Amino acid sequence: MKVERAIYSLFGASLLLINASAYATGKVKTTMGVYDYILNFSDQDVSNTIGTQIKKGWEVGSIPSGQWYIQCTSLDNNVPVGIPVFYTGHFAPGLIQVKDNVFSLDDHWNISAAIYITGGKDVIRADVPFDSRSNNYQNAPARCFRLGDNYPSTSNLATGKKGDITLILKKKIVNGYAFVSSPIIYLAGATSASEVDINDPYARVIIGSFAISLPEKCEINAGQSIDIDFGDVATTKLDGNHYPVKKALTVSCSGGEFESGLGGVSTEFLGGVSRFSDDYFSSSHSGIGIALKDDTNHVIKPHDKRRVNITNGKGSLPVIFAPVAESKGIEAGEFNANIVVKLLLE
Repeated sequence: MKVERAIYSLFGASLLLINASAYATGKVKTTMGVYDYILNFSDQDVSNTIGTQIKKGWEVGSIPSGQWYIQCTSLDNNVPVGIPVFYTGHFAPGLIQVKDNVFSLDDHWNISAAIYITGGKDVIRADVPFDSRSNNYQNAPARCFRLGDNYPSTSNLATGKKGDITLILKKKIVNGYAFVSSPIIYLAGATSASEVDINDPYARVIIGSFAISLPEKCEINAGQSIDIDFGDVATTKLDGNHYPVKKALTVSCSGGEFESGLGGVSTEFLGGVSRFSDDYFSSSHSGIGIALKDDTNHVIKPHDKRRVNITNGKGSLPVIFAPVAESKGIEAGEFNANIVVKLLLE
């Protein structure tokens, strides 16, 4: 703000002329709330070696004109001052930074990424995360005459349509890997650097489909479920020692490291935890849990792991299952439970 002339007296200001050169500001918004850039990659074969990298680039459609706008947060004074757009890009909440611009995606992969910021004379490649990066271009100003007005854009919005990711294998995988469709990057923008708010994004980058094939393959029980029937039981005897059922989990493996003599895999037991003890798996009856033990009589808790030795591609793990009650006075009735066994390469 530039004050050209001001005449003051002891009784107050008699004249104040102001030549304002401020411009309207606002947040980048889309008509659908949050726009999804959906990435579908071709399936890919990779080696099962720690540190293996998969690099993927994408370029999808822009957000069309008429489908995005500036939501006015300050007023315009009709002076045609051009303004840049500032962008912020962060990985989805829950992804933990492990070093520099590398984040942990899940148990098996780390991820790094870059977004191409557009709208200026030059396209800018920005490593995620980045904050309030300008597109270095003097865009036509938003015409904002009332706070909260939506000023539609007559151009396409392309920041987010192009980028690249790098996946780094940190834990070996058996039976391949398929991404579950979910956001990996959030983008926010505004015509003022101080107003960019990643908690109010205009777009998300989503991996819609991507399957990774690895050479090592394993099956438990030939791919069939294992059914256990305890029969009729007395509620007064559900102590984890009565009504035991012993089953052998058979494992068959082939390909990759198994061809060169890999001698074992790990099994992880997944399921709900009983309401009354962390030692037991939950069942459909709140007062009944399922106790698991290995052949050395040690308890297998939810998320516990056990090794299966593999010889000539075959292995077996005996497991004992038994029902256990919170107390002898529980209400009688039917119950069932589901336990998933996951195979892990060592």
